[in-house]
Amino acid sequence: MALVSGMCAECRARMLTGLGAGTARPEQAPPRRSELVDRIPGVLYRSSPDRQRRLSYVTDAILGLCGIEAPEFRTGRAALGRITHEDDRDRVAEALGAPSAAVGYEIQYRILTSDGEVRWVSDRGRRTGRGTLMWDEGLLLDITGSRAEMERLQHEARHDGLTGVANRRALTERLEEECARSERTGTPLCALCVDADHFKAVNDTHGHDTGDRVLVDIAARLEGAVRRYDVVARVGGEEFTVLLIGIGADEGTVLAERIRAAIAGRDCGGVAVTASIGCAAWMPGDTPEALVKRADEALYAAKRGGRNRVVTAA
Repeated sequence: MALVSGMCAECRARMLTGLGAGTARPEQAPPRRSELVDRIPGVLYRSSPDRQRRLSYVTDAILGLCGIEAPEFRTGRAALGRITHEDDRDRVAEALGAPSAAVGYEIQYRILTSDGEVRWVSDRGRRTGRGTLMWDEGLLLDITGSRAEMERLQHEARHDGLTGVANRRALTERLEEECARSERTGTPLCALCVDADHFKAVNDTHGHDTGDRVLVDIAARLEGAVRRYDVVARVGGEEFTVLLIGIGADEGTVLAERIRAAIAGRDCGGVAVTASIGCAAWMPGDTPEALVKRADEALYAAKRGGRNRVVTAA
């Protein structure tokens, strides 16, 4: 201890610190700014406020997002606007051109990677600067996975899980839209109620797996008989409703007969089945419920008349 007492204060402090080196670690230095930036999930950028969206600054994480290295963007050989999906460019430009961009913007859109893959990104930022020296500064996040999950859930919420056609919820929404359009413009509208005949016997005789195949086949024939903007929906076990947009009673009856013949003309799912169809055309003042009710009453008239036939409501 005499040696220690004879040292200057600075040397003594260094020596005492060294004595504890085997039991304590010195505090780590705080991370550098570049290290903090690298830890941010996503891509930080600064872009020009035009459709090209040239990047004066972008973090190296851009490579993992789109397959293009950061220097390609920094030198202008690549630009954010150029990798934005062409179907989304106008929407992105409109959002960035709004006065609110100075407060902040949040846009979801698609980009194309260097190998042609489509990815969804969330783009959050704001416009900064003064006069003509303006920049958009923001953060890009890859949301491809969450977007795909969201679209899957949205599809399931509006489509029948077995056949893939619209479900009752989607049909109800479309019925309201189309009846309102017909009331406003007088556009013809026709509803068909389609029901597989003796379907319980199909399940009892051949099993539910076969019954499911029959329903899938019927749904496919219905979709194949109508136009892409018409609506085919499964509303019950073996019950379907078809909305024919811009079609009146006469044409609707002809199409219904074609559908009936298509189902009865060959086996559905490996089983011979037929279908009864009720047809009703929209009339002024019809609510969605009134239109479907008249088609449903026509369907039961077809059932009572011997099945495998079309009846059109008066």
